[in-house]
Amino acid sequence: MSSLFKMRILSFKKNKRAVFSLYLFI
Repeated sequence: MSSLFKMRILSFKKNKRAVFSLYLFI
């Protein structure tokens, strides 16, 4: 469960980063 939670946070951070770069690109 802990590893799954970590993976979820990692994916969320990655998604946030992607959204941020998209925002910067626009």
